[in-house]
Amino acid sequence: MNPSGSAATEPMTVLVTSFQKESSIFGCLSQLISVLDKSQIPFHIILLDDASRDSTVVEASKIQDQRLTIRPGSINLGKGRLIRENISSVSDSIVGVFDGDLDLHPKTLVEGYFLLTNSKTVGAAVGSKLHALSIVDYPLKRKILSRIFQFVSHIMFGLSVGDTQTGAKVFRTADLATVCELSVADGFVFDLEILVRMNSLGLKVVEIPIELDYKFDSTIGIGSTMKTGRDILRVWRAIR
Repeated sequence: MNPSGSAATEPMTVLVTSFQKESSIFGCLSQLISVLDKSQIPFHIILLDDASRDSTVVEASKIQDQRLTIRPGSINLGKGRLIRENISSVSDSIVGVFDGDLDLHPKTLVEGYFLLTNSKTVGAAVGSKLHALSIVDYPLKRKILSRIFQFVSHIMFGLSVGDTQTGAKVFRTADLATVCELSVADGFVFDLEILVRMNSLGLKVVEIPIELDYKFDSTIGIGSTMKTGRDILRVWRAIR
């Protein structure tokens, strides 16, 4: 999986975020461990559960692997705050952030890891649905929303990254910690904000291909759409 052929020596911590993922978390973590084992990357996985009310933590606990740490939350914080409050505990130089469902294949994290460890100029490798080599299967409604979000990101922030919201990203831990200290978004707009802040610091963000098989249905209502708009505006004001 390493295009350069060099051995993987730098360890990577993967932060897996979850909320109400009882039906997918066991499969997600099992597949993640299997893929990372085959890549021969030294790794540690930390499951950050955002106060799920279902059996997410119970299902995750069925995996007996010393390289997996489970951190159940007592209150719902949102993805951004969840990562912000846990990034300081990551001691490895490379950190991956991965959504706790079965939509995305974790090999994206492997490609991102080797991209960063083989290059001194890349600050982040982010999975992108819009990459020419991506294999994606997701609803038309989601495709339209992704394009709208891409347009808004470019107009408001001048960001050239086509897809900021796919849940598979790899960073240098020090860089992610730096932008986390500056971030103000708690929800999924956090993904956009950290890339905007990295871009403003002169850190190179590279999009890499993914395999996406959208398995779970979710409703995007007027309320959540308005909250997203407010969060984007809040980030824009904070960065100005």
